Amino acid sequence: MVSAADNALSEQYLQLKHKISCIECSAVGTMVKFGFTQTAQPQPRFQCGQCKRIFSISILADMMSALTTEQPVVSLSPPTHEEDIEITDAQPTGQAPANSDSQDDLMPIWLDENNTPPPPTSSDSQVIDFLLDSVKKLTDQANKNQQKFDYINTLIEQNEELKNELKKQKKENDLQKKEIEKLKNIIKEQKIQKNTMNNNIMNTNMSTLYHSKHSGPSNSNSSITEQAAVEQSTTDIQNIAIDTNPAPMPTNSTDTIPTSKPSYAEQARKQPATRPKYAPGQYRSHQPTLANLELASKVFNSSQQPPTADYKYLYFPSNKRLKPSVIRSRLTLLGVDNVRILDAHCPDWNVIGLLIHTNYESELLSKFAAAQVNPILYDYFDPTHLRDQQRHSALTDNEKVMKLQTIFKNNLMRSLSFMRYPTCHSVAKFFHRKEVLTTTELNSFIQNRKQQQIAQTFPSNTTPTAVAARSSSSTSSSQEVVVQSPPAASDTYMQL
Repeated sequence: MVSAADNALSEQYLQLKHKISCIECSAVGTMVKFGFTQTAQPQPRFQCGQCKRIFSISILADMMSALTTEQPVVSLSPPTHEEDIEITDAQPTGQAPANSDSQDDLMPIWLDENNTPPPPTSSDSQVIDFLLDSVKKLTDQANKNQQKFDYINTLIEQNEELKNELKKQKKENDLQKKEIEKLKNIIKEQKIQKNTMNNNIMNTNMSTLYHSKHSGPSNSNSSITEQAAVEQSTTDIQNIAIDTNPAPMPTNSTDTIPTSKPSYAEQARKQPATRPKYAPGQYRSHQPTLANLELASKVFNSSQQPPTADYKYLYFPSNKRLKPSVIRSRLTLLGVDNVRILDAHCPDWNVIGLLIHTNYESELLSKFAAAQVNPILYDYFDPTHLRDQQRHSALTDNEKVMKLQTIFKNNLMRSLSFMRYPTCHSVAKFFHRKEVLTTTELNSFIQNRKQQQIAQTFPSNTTPTAVAARSSSSTSSSQEVVVQSPPAASDTYMQL
């Protein structure tokens, strides 16, 4: 059982719990009961709500004794919700109540934290000024609240007006819907009447035509007239177009009927592609571009210099190795004519090689210059390009150059197989003159089955006497005859 002394201290704690300050964190009013001790005579324990420190009842008694020895401090701050406010009756006489320590208990509760009250020792005039200021603030706040209230009232009135307008519009919409339904019914009735009239006319015409056919010869003239009338009536029926579209609806100046929107299927349906219509016998449009005119002018220009059968490789930088198809697609973006690019490949990392005719060099460089791309100097036969150390480390520089020549020759033969006729023969003969291809390699390329088919399709200009001379020539001369091919760009003056 709890002793009587502990009960007395607990009752004193209930009276002073809002004033007790913790000896650890100095927090005021945070002490709460925290059960009892597990002893033969249990004693109550207390805990600080802020620092969570547990105290015995003896320590709490010391805290309360320290409060009784100190002078009471009058708090001018507004009371908290947990504290009880004791209201005392006003004294009829001029004597002050015994429990009041000072005049501060008669001060009002402050409206704002920033509105600091006058000190306790201030005069009555200062207190009056403070009260007047607080009254002014209260009136200002009341005016602001009144303005907000008026604004809310106006919003409510506007809302009511909008609701009434919506109701009116709904009624108008209902009336318009009814009118539309009436008009639709009228249109249906008109269509039915037209169909019945047409059917009646057709029936009467068929009956008259039947009677005219089965009538005697005496009524031949009348039958002819009746037949003409029947034909005229049938043509009139054919010319009658049943109005499938609804008749124009009468609209008032104030009422507007909403139009129906197209369905999703109609919007998503693809429109047929419009192709240009050419005149009969016209193959292309008679609106050539500047590039077409320039190309045509080269064919019909007699003052142009005859082309030379010289070709060269131009090398440009690249950030990676690309396929020939990808290279040609990039060239198209630059405005380069891929027909005049005979070969496009990557001989090495970060390098692109283009085989062109020498007459196309200036135009090609101008297109690359417009794209801020400049050609680079690249030596195809530099021994440093052989990077396979396992297979080529034991070779000398001359052997490495010969290896690179073999690689270049293999790539050239492969690119020649993709070139069109007769450009492939012109390019092959050019590299034969540059001693890149041997006579045997040139013959093997010209004697290719595909090239033979082309040669048969486009035979060279030979005479019977020349053919006899070739057949009767020696072995050495026959070797030279094999080298001959159908006329290429290098043999005749033609534009590449």
